[in-house]
Amino acid sequence: MTSEEYDKLTDEEKRIKIARLHGYYKQIVDHGEGHTPYAAWFKDGLGHHSRHDSQLPNYLNDLNAMHEAVMSLSELDRARFWLNVARVILVGYVDRRVAQCHFEEIAEATARQRAEAFVLTMQGRAEARTPVAARATESCAMRKAYG
Repeated sequence: MTSEEYDKLTDEEKRIKIARLHGYYKQIVDHGEGHTPYAAWFKDGLGHHSRHDSQLPNYLNDLNAMHEAVMSLSELDRARFWLNVARVILVGYVDRRVAQCHFEEIAEATARQRAEAFVLTMQGRAEARTPVAARATESCAMRKAYG
């Protein structure tokens, strides 16, 4: 998925996409005779389920929900995630280099910006043109992850 495709989604579609990428899945619950089956959201490791889409985490507005999603990534994917945060934030810059003056903007990325970066990371379709500084950071993370 590209940033352009992501931008075309409604906020609810974005939330559901992130939930699915974060490990939530929808399943039919049937308690047997006399009960009406219904669809519910589940996540491995959680002892409960949510019946309604509205009960999924509010990834687009909740930094805690995004932090939880990001921390579920591998070390290498977290490095890629932060590169994608930089791409999302620096989208309007001409040279698109990750300069020192932009580190604060990246660190203070909103939940909405982090959500887009999470989708780009998980879908593995970040923009092909990677800035030199970003390639060096990713290379360092790969060496660290794979020794």
